[in-house]
Amino acid sequence: MVIFTDGSWIPEIGAGAAAVMHGSDRKVTVSLPLHEVITNFKAELTGIDLAALLAQEVIESDIDQTTTGVAIFCDNQGALLWSAWPIGCVAGQALAVTNFFSLKTLKMPVILYWSPGHKGTNWQICWQKKLPTTHQKKNNTTLVPSFWRVSPKPDRGARSTLQRRRKRVAQALDALERGLASTIHQLRADHALLRKFLFKIKSVLDPRCASCGVWEIAHHFVLFFSRFQTQRSLFKRQLRGLKCGVNPNSFQSIMDKPKAMGEIGNYHVGSVVGKANGWGAQLQVLTLNLLVFFLHLIYSFAFTLVLVLLIYPFVFSSLYFFSFSHLALYDSAHDQMNVFPFSHILIFTYTLKKKNPPCGWQGHEVLQRRCFPKILEIPPGSKSGLAGKNLRPGEECLSARPNSSCHFWIGPCEILFFLLLTVR
Repeated sequence: MVIFTDGSWIPEIGAGAAAVMHGSDRKVTVSLPLHEVITNFKAELTGIDLAALLAQEVIESDIDQTTTGVAIFCDNQGALLWSAWPIGCVAGQALAVTNFFSLKTLKMPVILYWSPGHKGTNWQICWQKKLPTTHQKKNNTTLVPSFWRVSPKPDRGARSTLQRRRKRVAQALDALERGLASTIHQLRADHALLRKFLFKIKSVLDPRCASCGVWEIAHHFVLFFSRFQTQRSLFKRQLRGLKCGVNPNSFQSIMDKPKAMGEIGNYHVGSVVGKANGWGAQLQVLTLNLLVFFLHLIYSFAFTLVLVLLIYPFVFSSLYFFSFSHLALYDSAHDQMNVFPFSHILIFTYTLKKKNPPCGWQGHEVLQRRCFPKILEIPPGSKSGLAGKNLRPGEECLSARPNSSCHFWIGPCEILFFLLLTVR
């Protein structure tokens, strides 16, 4: 599908735009009254918007689905660029955004081409013959959006109507609080304290919105700012309830309606509250993270407690063995058996590795030589009373507790634990 568009503005007469489908008699034309604030650039943007509407009508009526793409030709490069990417466009921002979304929602590929106008080709001749009809005061459109359906009025009456509208807007703003009215004036002039304006005065380094990634201007703040989606839904619902002919999706229509000034003020206040709620939401997230952290600590403590309870018998028996158990070791230098606390054996084993045995242990060659002897051999004529017996680890050894004398069984777990400490 190939569509050619054009728009023009003639002083003292008016402006018009047209979209013509190549190879068919389908066309869309619209005439813009003189009292509307219009420029030639906006007329070109309107022509691209009409092309999108014409393409949508053809696609919906195409039962055979033979259309595989849309090609739109225009002789204004600026209108094509801003329709493809409406970021930073000041003049005709609302129309550029409308064109962008209209082309994106066609559900098929759309290609925008620039073509030099008034070159005398066949389609240009046909097109230029149809275009002058758009400057007539009779609105001879076949497919016109609702916001273009205005009835032409005499120049004098139109100017007086515009003055009355401005006066009503000023009166509506005067009824608001001074700071709020000043903010709305700044939004109307696109000089609000948004990032685009702050970037112009070199207060910020980036004019783009931190949430959306596009230039933060008044139009974006009112209609597209993602953080204020809840407030915007309520704002548009209230605008529709005013029944004053305001278009909730048009920034210019909202700013030109006196009855909408109060709703704009409420939206701005709600947006400020929304920022506070945003900090509140962050505080809630922080509180939730702290709660999860403390729950993790409680879980770790419970896991550690269960682990301690599981190994408690072994730990208790080991502590009991180290604290109260005594081992009998043979002293070959004096041919006698000496009873030592088990904790002293550990200390001696640790210091023996450093080749610095404590005083009083030099006579125990067996212990010094083997750290933990595999076999303690007692000579047959010893005075220990254990002559001729070989003591092995894990067997019965002479042990003594405080104020008592008995035999103590050294289990394999205790021996393994002792060996691990020795290796370390």
